Order: sequence, then structure tokens, then C-alpha cells
Amino acid sequence: MKPELYDRTHAGLRFDWPRLPPILKSLDGIPEIATELHFMREKSSHRGIHRLKKLRNAWLINVNQEFLEEISEVQQLQLLHIHQTTATDLTPLRKLRKLRRLIIRGGTKVLNLDWVHGLSPLESLAIENFKRVEHLDPLGELKSLIGLGIEGSMWTAMRVASLAPLAHLTRLRSLFMINTRIKDQSLAPLHKLQNLGLLECASFFPDSEFIRLRKAMPNLKCACCDVIARYGSTRAGSAAFMRSIQEQYESQMSQLSISDEEEAPWIEIRNPLDDH
Repeated sequence: MKPELYDRTHAGLRFDWPRLPPILKSLDGIPEIATELHFMREKSSHRGIHRLKKLRNAWLINVNQEFLEEISEVQQLQLLHIHQTTATDLTPLRKLRKLRRLIIRGGTKVLNLDWVHGLSPLESLAIENFKRVEHLDPLGELKSLIGLGIEGSMWTAMRVASLAPLAHLTRLRSLFMINTRIKDQSLAPLHKLQNLGLLECASFFPDSEFIRLRKAMPNLKCACCDVIARYGSTRAGSAAFMRSIQEQYESQMSQLSISDEEEAPWIEIRNPLDDH
């Protein structure tokens, strides 16, 4: 049976940001019955947030250790999105027994994933730019996950030892590993995840790994697997992309007069692999 396909939105890891509540920098005037909050900490402006006992969804910015400990007292939270944290100890999150979606972007001071032990049964988890983390072993306990993101930042890759712990996540439907490098360069732990429908990753693995992955999981949506099927290798696919850039540029420039060329603010370049 073909696995159900989940993109980032359906996996609970992406939001329609314009529809979220406006960002607030003060708790003044927020009713205690509020169920959603989009908040940016400035100095100690977060103090008192534990009084918002009805909060179910929170998007928080600039979360320090004290802020993390206080938000962990809000027992009704089901969704918690943290953008940039200086916290080093995430174990207070274990108190959030109703939490189902946890996204933390910018956990640069977190040393490991031991804090995952004892978390509530999460459905979605994303960690981004946890650059000090080397081992994913604790993630193997999160057997309720359907969406998982383990990603580096735009400028810094996340480097981990192995994907082996993920072999236990049999409910997983979507896996996102943009700018993530795996030291053992093996995708084999994913082969038995029969519910996995989507893998997003860069071509940081040998082509042979993608070939074996496609053979084991023919219904998996994986751009790198598709590139190899179309061009023979990821290197050939990259070369085809670069040729396409040059051809599109030359074609569009040839349609411009010299004066138009001087005024043209930009030239649209399409990735041919987007058609795949």
C-alpha cells in the first residue's frame, strides 16, 4: 500500500505565518483565557506568562532558560514553536504532557538530545541548528512521531553520527534533513519505515544509498532518488541544472536589447528538476 504523503504543513512543521496572531512584546492586556500567543521576549518581558493557563498554541522568540522554565508550567500547551533559544537545559519541557507539536529553531547551546527522554507522545518534532548535537539515539523513543525535522541552518550543517535510531519510528511519514550530514553516510535505517512517504535531504549521501533506498521504498518521494533515475547520478543532475541556468540566461538575454539589458533588474532562472 502506498504510504500517505505528508509535506511540512501536513506534518505539523510549517505554519501560515500571516494568519498567526501578531507578535507581542509585552504580556500587558493579554487575557488569562487566551489560547494562542505569538511573543518576543525583551529582557524580562516574559515574566508572568505562566498565568496564561489556557494557552494551547505558542510561538515564542528569544527564549532564555528562565523563559523556557516558565512556559513549561503552562500545562495545556499542545503546540510550542521556539525561534532562537539560549537555553542549555530543555528537560523542563517534559512537564508539558499535552504537547504534540514541538519545533525549536536555533538550539545552538544544547549539547545533546537527552532531554527527549520522558517527553509527551509527540506527533511532530523539528530541531534546527542544534550544532553541538552528535547522536540521535534518544529520538528512537518517540515512536508516535509522524513528522520529523533534523536540520542545519542556512550557513551551518548539522552533523550527526547515524540515522540508526530512526529505524524505530515506524509511524513516521515525513523526514526533513536539509543541510544535515550523516557521518556513516547510510540511509539503510529508513528502509523498513513503510509509512514514510516523503524524504527531503541534500545529496550528502553516495548515489548508491539513494538507489538502494528507492529499491526498498519505491513509493517514497525523494528528489535525489528522482534525479538519479532521470540523469543517472546526482552529479549529472547538478551538471544538467547548471547547463539549464546558462541556457535560460542566454535565451532571455538574447531577447533583450542593450538598453533593456542595462535596466533589467533580474533574470528568472528555473530549476529543471522542479518539473520532476
